Amino acid sequence: MTTVPPPTTVLLPLHLTAFVLNPVVCSSEFSKIAPIVQPNYTFLRLQDSLLESDVLDHINLRNVTPAKLNPRITDIGNGNFLEKRFGVYIHWSLPRLYRSGFAATPEAAKTHSDEKLKAGMPSRSADTPPDGTQDYTAPDFRPVPNRWLVVRRLHKNTKMPTELGNTMRSVEAWVVQSDRLHNINDLGPQVVVDLETDVSPFVNPAVLTPEGDKEVVDGQAEVFIGQRTKWEKWDAEKADAENKVDLNVLTSSNPLFADYQPHNSNVFSVVDNFEYEFPVTVTGSDGKTTQEIRKAYLQDATADYYVIGWHSSPDDDPLTTSPPAQAPLHDKRLKDCMLKLKDDSPGAITDWLNTSMGAVRALCHATCYNVEYHAQHAPETVLADEAGKALKTHPVAVGVTPLDALLAYCNAHGSTATTAVSPADSSKDDNTTPNKQVQAAADERFLQAFEAFDGGTRYFYQQSSTDGKPVDAPELKDAFVELNAQQQQLDTAIRETQELRWKLFAEWWNFVAGFAAGDHIDEYKTRLSGWIKDLYELVGEPETMDNGKIFKKDGQTKSILRAAGRLQTLLGEINKKRGIITGKPEADLEKVVNDGSIKTQKGTSPRFYQRKDPTLLFGGGVRSGWEPDFLDPLPVRLDSQLVRTSPEDPATADGEWNDTQLPGALKDIIKDLLNELYHLRPGTTLSTTPPTTTIPPKTTTDTVKTVVPVFPHFHDEAGRDRWNNTQPWMPLFVEWEATYFHVPYEHWEMKEQFRRTDGAKVVQFGFNKDVSSLPDGTVQKRGVSGRNLLLPQASFSLETNIRQIIDNNHPSKLDEIGFGEKDRKELIANIKELQYTSFPLKGLTSHLLTLKEGGMHMKPLVRRRNRAPAVINAALTPFDGSGIHMDEDMVQLMDIETTAIPYGDEVLLDADSGPPLKLVTHGQLIFTKLNIIDKFGQAICVIPPSSRHILHSEEKTANVPTTFPSLGDSYYTGTVGNVDPHTDPKALPNTVLKLPNPSFNPFIQLTPAINQPACVNAHFVKKDGKSWRPCNDWESPIWGWLVINYADYGLQIFTQEGVFYRAVRLGGETGASAGLKWLPFDPPSVEQRKQTEQLDFLIDKLVDQDYLHGFFDMINQSMAQNPGNAPNSYATAMAAIVGKPLALVNTGWSLELSRPQNENWSTTKTDTPDKVLVPLKEGAKIKPEGPPPEQYTFPVKLGDSERAFDGMVGYFEAATEGPSDLDLERLYTYFTPDGTDNIPAPPTAPSTVPAAIVTSLKTSTAGGDRRKPIKPTTYPTLTPYYLPSSTVELAAEHSKQLKIFGMIMDPFKPVHAYTSILPTTSLKLAPWMVEKALGRIHAFFHVGPILLTKDVPKNYDVTRSLTDDFKFENIGRATNVIPEPPVIPPVPVAPPGPAIPPTPVVASAAADPPPPPVEPTPAPTPVPAPTPVPAPAPAPEPVPALAPNPEAPPPFGVAIPVLGQADWNWLQPFNVFPVDGGAELAAASQEVRLEAAPYTVVEGFLRAVRPIVNPDEVGKT
Repeated sequence: MTTVPPPTTVLLPLHLTAFVLNPVVCSSEFSKIAPIVQPNYTFLRLQDSLLESDVLDHINLRNVTPAKLNPRITDIGNGNFLEKRFGVYIHWSLPRLYRSGFAATPEAAKTHSDEKLKAGMPSRSADTPPDGTQDYTAPDFRPVPNRWLVVRRLHKNTKMPTELGNTMRSVEAWVVQSDRLHNINDLGPQVVVDLETDVSPFVNPAVLTPEGDKEVVDGQAEVFIGQRTKWEKWDAEKADAENKVDLNVLTSSNPLFADYQPHNSNVFSVVDNFEYEFPVTVTGSDGKTTQEIRKAYLQDATADYYVIGWHSSPDDDPLTTSPPAQAPLHDKRLKDCMLKLKDDSPGAITDWLNTSMGAVRALCHATCYNVEYHAQHAPETVLADEAGKALKTHPVAVGVTPLDALLAYCNAHGSTATTAVSPADSSKDDNTTPNKQVQAAADERFLQAFEAFDGGTRYFYQQSSTDGKPVDAPELKDAFVELNAQQQQLDTAIRETQELRWKLFAEWWNFVAGFAAGDHIDEYKTRLSGWIKDLYELVGEPETMDNGKIFKKDGQTKSILRAAGRLQTLLGEINKKRGIITGKPEADLEKVVNDGSIKTQKGTSPRFYQRKDPTLLFGGGVRSGWEPDFLDPLPVRLDSQLVRTSPEDPATADGEWNDTQLPGALKDIIKDLLNELYHLRPGTTLSTTPPTTTIPPKTTTDTVKTVVPVFPHFHDEAGRDRWNNTQPWMPLFVEWEATYFHVPYEHWEMKEQFRRTDGAKVVQFGFNKDVSSLPDGTVQKRGVSGRNLLLPQASFSLETNIRQIIDNNHPSKLDEIGFGEKDRKELIANIKELQYTSFPLKGLTSHLLTLKEGGMHMKPLVRRRNRAPAVINAALTPFDGSGIHMDEDMVQLMDIETTAIPYGDEVLLDADSGPPLKLVTHGQLIFTKLNIIDKFGQAICVIPPSSRHILHSEEKTANVPTTFPSLGDSYYTGTVGNVDPHTDPKALPNTVLKLPNPSFNPFIQLTPAINQPACVNAHFVKKDGKSWRPCNDWESPIWGWLVINYADYGLQIFTQEGVFYRAVRLGGETGASAGLKWLPFDPPSVEQRKQTEQLDFLIDKLVDQDYLHGFFDMINQSMAQNPGNAPNSYATAMAAIVGKPLALVNTGWSLELSRPQNENWSTTKTDTPDKVLVPLKEGAKIKPEGPPPEQYTFPVKLGDSERAFDGMVGYFEAATEGPSDLDLERLYTYFTPDGTDNIPAPPTAPSTVPAAIVTSLKTSTAGGDRRKPIKPTTYPTLTPYYLPSSTVELAAEHSKQLKIFGMIMDPFKPVHAYTSILPTTSLKLAPWMVEKALGRIHAFFHVGPILLTKDVPKNYDVTRSLTDDFKFENIGRATNVIPEPPVIPPVPVAPPGPAIPPTPVVASAAADPPPPPVEPTPAPTPVPAPTPVPAPAPAPEPVPALAPNPEAPPPFGVAIPVLGQADWNWLQPFNVFPVDGGAELAAASQEVRLEAAPYTVVEGFLRAVRPIVNPDEVGKT
């Protein structure tokens, strides 16, 4: 057993890949080898119009075969092969800890430096600028290892050239200096240094300082990094003194730098061309002989490769803690670095994890065994060829997300795997049937098609009463309203500032790129001065003194002092308002927020959304270019866990190469690691059974600890450290080109459609005609292109989505569809192994906005560690002598908004492209180029390479090289005439070009979508005077309640507070009649009576029998179609006896843009868009001249009858004239007979309604039914708008944009708005609004006239006057005294018509207050105690049954046959005259006999004391 010292080094495994390059590899039929295209930093120059949006051109794959034409391995000048480039290319992939940056918001800046040091960042990462102002918004990345030892060990079976004999060493080693900096003049002649394979082009950020002049910027085209030196010539001390760069993964600003081997030669990769030297005797013309050293290359070889990397400076090591930070525990540091111990078994390893970081170093290592090189043939397995073959038959899929695209791919190729992931990915409780689950899943998946943007801040009133309603604090109302109004203004101003910063950059770019010349100068000046003026108004103008600006100088940066702009003013006003609301001075606001005493709660406003670009997925063996576990914490080992053995590796023991140049602190560990890697080669017993080691005790009391050696992470069963005679395929990025066809908006229609895959009904746009038959010139065409990285997050996103689906569905549901527990576990375990890769087609929408993004380009500001962006002096040079003022302050204002690039004159547009700016996407897309490139430059052309970039107008059919993607439902083109392709095989896809073969459709449908963030605002509203506005937190939008009373064959109407107002009944002379107002209750307060005006307008319509019949039928249909979904607690509400109430509310809807309308940034074509989102500014030029363009309007579908979770029953539009707020002549609803207008309405009652009532309803005659079906032709429309922050009374102006609808809705469900262009928006009543009213709504029935043998009391008891807040629980009960027939405590109603209005009073069987409760006597029909009303309002206490009391006066009652499962009150109206009268109580007999005359006829109301409950359910919850 070997004894080892305590651990001092953590071993980080890297994945090493080896790629063989030779002429045969370059001649494959199914894949290609890309020529080397490196960044051309000449395009960073700021003069001569050289500036371009991307310094990296697309790779041209048209002429790369045969191999003699490929510049990757051929000198095109002379046609000779570049043998120096043949061989094995090895590349090591950096782990995540070097790819993750540290950034912080200004609020977290105080502790950020210390946190970075604790996480292992170098000491310079905590540098503070001289002026003390720190800016951590830009991420700071860890330095990468800058020293790499690369060892090649030849196998003994390698055939040596005869000229070498046995003199060639088996081991060759090199040292790679990743951070070595070169200027082209220092590299020597190109015949010695290959600029494409020996070094890597680089931008040195250290010289791009504010002081950087034109020459410094221009010189970046001549800068390179990277150097490889043979081990025996390596001098570590000399190397440390050479020019170098502070290197991390993003130092060069090239996103491909770390992973694309042609861009990181001798930085993170090397080429082993098996070069060897041998002496040759040469005889000269004079007959003399000389010895020459010549070079040649092995033609066949088998080798193992080892790579070991470290930081030359311990301060750069991520496991070293720089002072003054306190070292964390080892366990904490590993987690911060996204590392974990592969084996953390208890013992020595656990002790190490729980101790503080000491002098610990990181050592990276990687291995690839058994790499075979043959100059004359390709590897046995070429994965790129296999993927290329697969893509011929299984090309690509398009969806809104990777999961959606994968489902489309599986559906298109008949896979049954979709049943595992396509069932209802929804957890909604009300989706109890498969169809409803699928419907909800479709809605949720639609949301994933959009990217969310911050909507700003909104304050909510935090304090609330016991019923959940926000406290109505009159003294704070105005301040609270103003607070939110000013916050809305501030949020808008912030978005405007970001927009103006970018516009300022865009103007700078267009000038430097060559636009502002000649006739364009004046136009440019006008635009630039306008942006500057608007921006200064927001952020404040620079303060000036004498002739210059005041600068706060720190020697390196200049902070410009500014006057207060509107942003600062608004923020100050907001803080003052918050101070008023909290009752604390403004200075104490921070404390108030923290101690919880503030009365406002800071929340978020609704977000803005913009549709994402489509997601493309490659299947058929195109696996991800990243290891499946790349995103997991990296399993590492301690040096004590190395596999140690004896004898040592002969190469390190016999002196083939010396170790004197190894870093002292790591020398022994590197030697042990090389020894381990040698002995773990395939075929050795040690590679499967490592021996154990021990760590000696530190003290006399300590014990010897055993350590079990651990294999490196990639030395696994999958053999990831072996080459396996397989050429790797690691897709890294995709380059694409396509033609976009813009189909005019008038040829689109929003309608409900069934999705092809699962039958869900969705609201979506589609064509309203055959678009291939549109006249020439109708459809506009545009070429678009882009480059997209293939990132590891795609597989992670898919795994997350699938986990959510499984978690959101009950296991029993999944079992029912055959997706059992075993299947679920296998799917999760193997999801990372799926052979697919995906990426978003980012950049497509930018092209339509005349922008380019994603490229590497020059920026006028440079970011330095911990500092704000600083202006590069050279960025101002082009303006010298131009007559245009551009100073440092103006460039500073651009800040970080320098990512997207304007078209300018870089992109030339065809004549048939139409106006360049497409404010709304609506068209189709067809790919013309789709190339997948891997990390070594292997490429698969999904579409055969062609010079074609855009389909031109003369082409009438899509008979061009392209691909035929599998389409997700959102991108399906539909068919001509909307024919179902499943039932009619001849159905033709509805495409802009006719298809030669309809079975192969290359088009992707891009339905209408606004190309900037927008949102549908949804508010409950109320009217102030003549203006509508959103309700405040403490205001209820309900203006009435409706309850159908089937027993009365009527409609009961209640006020917003739940106070009964009036009933409308079918029957009578006119077919419908309205009862007296407020009867059987006393009229409420005058203030409450003022709230019934709109109810009166509605009742005036309801007394028309046909209107009422239609109203009844609408409600009945809605309840029959969606019968459930009320909360269980609602069963205890008094209204539950007659049915679920419906709320009458007013709502407002609008379509808001988050920022000003986009502008055309092309300088070669300036046509005005055909349609606009908002009207053009006054005085704007129209090109070509003509009338102003039309404005877009978008239909909106409110509610949905087939979605059980939607609560809308019907709606009225706002009235344009007359006293009523709503146009009650048109009732829009889904519940109409046969979906037609103005026809007789034979209402359909639920099955529980008596047959006689149903028969009566069907006898209705035509007349006043005003229902209009909601369908595409009747959808209301919303017009986009934008209000700048400078708008006077901004909140009021937003309110004016609302489109008002009066709605009839289920109070327990939200109402949804479907637009197809944005995510579904919902609006739901707050619980307190509903619960308070439900606690007051009384369920009662009209009864009579009815014949009684005893009269009701004649005396009017004022104490029992039935006011709206009468406590019914104070009435006595007599059900225990008169068991049969049921006795109902009296509740009166008299027929209308008395001279003096009747005042109702309650009479009861118990004339006196009830005695104290006693143990109840069991009633013949037991009734359970009611449960509380849904939310905080308490339910009335039940009145217990009374025991018989022989001394008490006999109770009286009205003997009526009623349902025995409930207790009842009788409500009796009285005509109260100004004279006294007497009355006696008479008890109703319970015996069956004919009573003596006289008889009394009464008419009144029955009220349920408690809900009706089935006797079988008594005692159940």
